[in-house]
Amino acid sequence: DPASALHAIAEIRDEAAFTRFVFGGDIAFGETYAEGLWTSPDLPAVVRLAVRNLEAFDAGGRATAALARWGARMRHWPKRMPN
Repeated sequence: DPASALHAIAEIRDEAAFTRFVFGGDIAFGETYAEGLWTSPDLPAVVRLAVRNLEAFDAGGRATAALARWGARMRHWPKRMPN
C-alpha cells in the first residue's frame, strides 16, 4: 500500500530466493535470509511487512507446496510400480 507508513527494502543476493519464496512460503522467507540469499538494512521493517502480508505468504506457499508434492509423487511413481 503506497499510502502506508511502513516501507522496507530487501536486497536479493541470489535469484534462487524467488523460487524458494514461491514454493516455500513464510518458512522459505526465514530460511533464505539465514542462508544469505537476501538481506536488508532494516530487517525489523521487512519482518513487519511480511507479518502484515502473512496471509499472502501462506496462501501462495500452500498452493505451490501442494503442486511441488504432487510433482514429486509423479516423479517417483514409476519406481513404485511392480515389475
